Amino acid sequence: MTVLPVELWYAQQPLTCETPNIQQDITWSIGQFAFFMSQLQIQDKQHLRPLKLQVNDWQTSELALLQFFSRECQSQVDSPLHNSKPANASHSGSQHNDDQHSDVQHTDIQHSDVQQTVSLRLHQQLELAEPLLVNEHSELTFELGVPFALNHLNPLTQPSPLNLPAMFWSWRAGYKFLRLDLFNANESWVFHLGSTGCVADSVMRSPKMACAEPNRLQFSLKPQRDGTALLVHLDRLLAGVKLEGRQSCLLQPEQQSCQILLNNLANGQVFEWR
Repeated sequence: MTVLPVELWYAQQPLTCETPNIQQDITWSIGQFAFFMSQLQIQDKQHLRPLKLQVNDWQTSELALLQFFSRECQSQVDSPLHNSKPANASHSGSQHNDDQHSDVQHTDIQHSDVQQTVSLRLHQQLELAEPLLVNEHSELTFELGVPFALNHLNPLTQPSPLNLPAMFWSWRAGYKFLRLDLFNANESWVFHLGSTGCVADSVMRSPKMACAEPNRLQFSLKPQRDGTALLVHLDRLLAGVKLEGRQSCLLQPEQQSCQILLNNLANGQVFEWR
């Protein structure tokens, strides 16, 4: 097996072009759902070794961006990633002043920001550089996030997919490790996960030391069946969260929804290897 499909599920059902919505009091549509996976390793009976990836628009050899974007179901547009506008400081959605929290302000949740990436195709699989052999001793480990060594480099010189503007905050804050944008007829709700407490001279500079809250999460999964797919359970991520605009989470520590979402990621079995 050299391809590991990644499927987005809600309430024990896969979300597809035919079923792109979720229900919580009212119906919400997915504007965008995407996340970075890095530090992939596979454990067999005796060895833990890196799981190398094929290099393409969505992957380097050590990092992958998985993107689930329901608007493609309506437009069926399939534009190459490298044809989209590369990331830069003026298009990251961040406010650029010297306040250390300005990297993650609510200017990033406008619906127009979702529309700017409408032409990007989906990427819902890990393409492996070598066959993945699964047995009863197998264990898949990975990190949700971008490693510090890559997280604060100039996005203009980064390879795909690290030049994608929709997943970038600023040089100081780095990338959005996970981005979930939901909307209904009246309002939007978002969850953007990334590092916070990053210290640098300005948002246009990289920190020299690790951020106070790196917010990279590690996962270790054993195959529940034959190990031929990785499932992401959106309902488990959102468990206990009231979907309304004022409960959006851009990693404000005082926001209750942020605390619930981070706890769900850490403990809620959001990822499943089947």
